[in-house]
Parts: sequence; structure tokens; C-alpha cells
Amino acid sequence: IYVTKNPLVQTLSPGTFSSFFTQYQNGNYHPLTMLSLALDFKMNGVDPFAFHFTNVLLHIAATLMVFYFILLLCRKFNVAVITSLLFGISTMHVESVAWVAERKDVLYGFFFIASLASYVHYARTNKTWYFTLSLFLFLLSLLSKGQAVTLAASMVLVDVFLERKLFSKKIVLEKIPFFLLALTFGIIAIKAQASSKAI
Repeated sequence: IYVTKNPLVQTLSPGTFSSFFTQYQNGNYHPLTMLSLALDFKMNGVDPFAFHFTNVLLHIAATLMVFYFILLLCRKFNVAVITSLLFGISTMHVESVAWVAERKDVLYGFFFIASLASYVHYARTNKTWYFTLSLFLFLLSLLSKGQAVTLAASMVLVDVFLERKLFSKKIVLEKIPFFLLALTFGIIAIKAQASSKAI
């Protein structure tokens, strides 16, 4: 359904590009995931090695991003090494990496953690660039898988860890665009599920 019997994935072109963003796929809305599968298909056809190789690369990138995020968050090298190692070898990731159709997990996971890392940079430096980057990476994560909506709540936990004043006007206001994106994509996810009668 996702690759070998998916005409959209198999006909990537400038003319079909917008269709990835306007169509649900098997009860889901994850255009970035489908585009990445289409790119693999465009370059390698149905060769399974290419799809699995991309998943492995994305998982390695996510594992390295976990290391970077934890190092930024707690500033302890040994904690970052142990955390990223446990993340990288966890059996909970086997299905996401080994199953081609689960590309959405490794893709959204990478952008999710990268967004949190950018947010930690912003919280520590107060530079708007990091805030904007965090929001953009969040959007990419949402376009990869609907579960990314939980990032907005995760940011509050980061604030707690960094001992920021949760109810200050600045911190409340900076969360609004994240929660609005989460709400928007939450509604899209419900509509996508309903389109395949999964609800």
C-alpha cells in the first residue's frame, strides 16, 4: 500500500509533488514520509536494500541527535553517551527501522529530537534563530508523522528541567505557535483516520 502498490510514490515528478500534501495515505497524513519513499523508489525502484538503508541512516542520525540533545540539556557527556546508546540499540526501534512502511517513525523521530535540541539552545541563549529553527523542525516532524503533536508538551518538560518560569508571559507566549501547530495536525490526523474508517 505504501510503496509497491502506490502509484503516487512510483510517479514522483514536478506535476505530482503537490499531491503528496493534499492526499491521505492509508488513513494517515505524512507527506514528507511519502516523499522520502518516493525518492528511494525514483533512485532504486523496488530494491528493498535502498529503503532499509535509508531507514538505518535515519535511525543513526536520530541516535546522534539524541546524544546532542541530552548533552545540551544536562551537559554531562557520560549521560549523553549512555542515553543515546540505549536509544540506538533499543529493541523498541527494530520494527521502525526494519519495516519499510515505518519510515514515518525514524523520520519524525529525527526531526522531533532536533526540534527539542534547537529549543534547548533557544532557552539557554534567547536567540530567536533557534526558536524559529525549532518551530520549523517541529513542522517537518509533523509532516512525517502525526504523533509529533506531543512535542509541544515535551517542551514544557524541558522548561521544568531547565527551571524556567513556566507561567511567565514570555514562556506561555512562545508555546502558542507550537500548540497551534499541534492542534492543527491533530485535527488533520483525526480526519485522515476517519477517511479510512479507522475511527
